[in-house]
This record gives sequence, C-alpha cells and structure tokens, in this order.
Amino acid sequence: MTKIYQKYDIKAPRYTSYPAMPYWNNKLESKGWFKYLKKGFESNNEVDLYIHIPYCQKLCWYCGCNRVISKNKDKGAEYVDLIIKEFQIYINNLPDLVVRSLHFGGGTPNFLEPQTLDLLLSKISPWFHKEHFEGAIEIDPRTVKVDHLAVLAKYGFKKLSLGIQDFNLEVQEAINRVQPFDLVKNVVQTSRALGFEQINFDLIWGLPKQTNETVKETIRLTSELGPDQISYYSYAHLPQKFKHQKLIKESDILKGKSKRDLYETGKVDLEASGYVEIGMDHYAKLNSPLHLALKERKLKRNFMGYTPKKSPTLIGLGASSISSNQYGFMQNHKELTTYREAVENGLLPMEKGHSNSTQDTMRNNLIQNLMCNLILSESDIEKLGEHGEIKNKLREFERDGLLTRGPGKWVATESGRKFLRCIALAFDEYFPSVKQGNMFSQSV
Repeated sequence: MTKIYQKYDIKAPRYTSYPAMPYWNNKLESKGWFKYLKKGFESNNEVDLYIHIPYCQKLCWYCGCNRVISKNKDKGAEYVDLIIKEFQIYINNLPDLVVRSLHFGGGTPNFLEPQTLDLLLSKISPWFHKEHFEGAIEIDPRTVKVDHLAVLAKYGFKKLSLGIQDFNLEVQEAINRVQPFDLVKNVVQTSRALGFEQINFDLIWGLPKQTNETVKETIRLTSELGPDQISYYSYAHLPQKFKHQKLIKESDILKGKSKRDLYETGKVDLEASGYVEIGMDHYAKLNSPLHLALKERKLKRNFMGYTPKKSPTLIGLGASSISSNQYGFMQNHKELTTYREAVENGLLPMEKGHSNSTQDTMRNNLIQNLMCNLILSESDIEKLGEHGEIKNKLREFERDGLLTRGPGKWVATESGRKFLRCIALAFDEYFPSVKQGNMFSQSV
C-alpha cells in the first residue's frame, strides 16, 4: 500500500465544484447569472442560502478560510446591513424565492452579537419555507453565548457545527486555539437543552504535534459528547498561500503515510464508537439521515459538506460566498472594501463566474456521484463521447485496487475511498491546464 500512497499523493482539487474555481471561464456576468436563476426557477424556486461572516476575534494558525481578525463588534453590525441589502437585490429579481435551508459559515458567525443576529434573521425569515426549513450554523465554542443559541432556536435552527479540531492541549497551543473539553461539553449540553437536534464536530488530522495517541484521545472525548456528525478533515499546510501558517513549525507536522496513519487511527476508533464513514472526510451515526441517504445512494454534496437533501440552487451572501445552479457558478468579491462598494451601489458583488458547458454538467454529475455514493455509471461515462483515455485510467485504478467493476458501473473499494480525488481527476478535462502551483492541497 505504501507504493499506492506514493503514486497518488498528489495535489488535486477537492471537487466541491466542477470545474474547480481556478478553471472557471469567467463568461458569466450578473445579468447572465440572474437569467440562469430565473431559468432554474421555472421548475423549482427553492434555494439553499449560505451566509459568510468573515470576522474572527483571534487568528487560528491552521486556518485556510476567508477571514478578518477584529474585536470590534460594530463591524459585525455594519456587515449585516450589507448582507440585508444584498439579499434584497436577489428578492427584487426573484420575488418568488423560497429559502429551504440557511447555513451560516465563516470566519466565526457568532462574532455577530445576538441582537445583530436576530436583526439579520428577522429580515430573511419571511422567505423561509413554512414547513421544511432547515437552519445550520458554524460556531466557535470559545465565544458563543446562550443568547446566540436562543436566537437561533427562535428561528427554527436545529443544527450546529462546532469547531473542535483537536482536544489535546499541546496541539491546541501549536495552532493558537485553546478550548478546554469542559467548555465544549457545556456548549453541547446547553444546545441539546434548547432543542438542537443535530450537532456536528469539525476535527482535523495532520495538525502540528498530533500523534496516534493524541488522535485516539480526541476521538474518545468526541465519542463521550456524542455529536451526530463529524467532519474529519486533512490539514492543508499551504504557507505560500496562507502566510500565517508559517507560524506553524514544519518539524511539528507529519507528512505522507505517517500523516495518513493519523486518519486511519481516527477512522478505526470512530467506527468502533458507532460512526459510519460518509463519502470523503465525513462520519455520521449509524442509521442517521446521512447514513440512510448513503445506503439508498441518494447522498448529496454542496460547498458546506454532505447532505441528504439539496436544493437545485445555492445562493451565497457575503464576501467570498459562492452561488451555483445547474447552469453555472459565481463568487462574490473576497475583499470587504470591494464587496461593500458594490452592494452599497445596488450591484451584485460578483467577482468571477463560470457558465457550464454540456460536458461540464455531465462530468460534474459523474464526479459528485463518485464523491457521494462511490459509484461511476458506465452509461454516464459513455455519454461523454471520446472516453478511451478515461477507460484506460479506470482500468489502472482497478489494477491498483481502487475500483471494482460491476454490471454497468464502477465502484470505489475501501482502499479507493482514500483516493477519490485522484479517481475524479480522470474526468477533469481542465486539470492541469494552468500552472498548478499551490492552488490545491495534497489529495492524501
């Protein structure tokens, strides 16, 4: 297996979208984006809404998210005014819009004061689905208040995602994010008492100072608190892209197979604790909605992770947020000043976009079915047209033990799950058409 790791330990996209963002064609402008949205609304006017809150009170050295460090809470209130104005731009163009789900991400969404969060939700909630709304938020256990949770509960939120990363103090100090176990335990207990039904923990493997023993202890403590889902991500060390990661000592980070062993250690203990591996990087409790969707081959995926349900349209609000539907993608301005200027002038704060070709759509469907349900349909591959090179790659994956061939389909093996990003590369007609550099993290 060591040779397989060496062969496939390459830099590759995560394929939360296809094509990956560096390959977007920028043939889409705001007028075209609204045309695509209206076309999609002809069959379904429900959307998944994502709101990005970029502010954090303190810098975590491992972080690769779009974030702004500040302790000035007035900035949060000013930013919410912009979010409300941006949402109004969409409502003006799409008055029949219905919000099936809302996900707050960051940054740190609970950077917003409870009253500011309440104001924002009061402006958006009239468009919530009356019967099937789902609300989720990423929170920092160190700074969340009971009042935050009470506001969210008032608007029907049932899902929380807690940024844990690791419970070991030495690891926490090495990434500048110290949060005691008892603090997290209190947040979990308070959330359950307020009626939150789904709690997710974000864990990271490959962090500085981690060992197999520290990973085992983190999984033990995680299991004690019993989150419903676990995101178990690989740490992407890209100091050339994220300058603050230079604060992490290279000598403290495991690489290659030694790093992957951390994942395998966690995987064994998670499964022993009653969790089932879901797609790539995720775990869920046995017979949970995510697990049932996987068993029925109905699992979906978006920019926020795996889900049993997914609206055909995603609308992202806030700096750097991404929107998508079957016809294309668009991303908002990353820089706050540019984002603010566009919104205050009544313009969609669009920085870049992509208009899907027929091949893009077919290849995306293949890749997402692989990432979610571990299957590649032979008939879907045939639709691509010239596919001799793809078939050769699939046979190579089969020889390497990553895929097995069944009637009308290819299925990822247990070993192949570790290399889904590499298998997906076989269907990527863009990669690596531009200089790869440090755009992507290691696939293993």
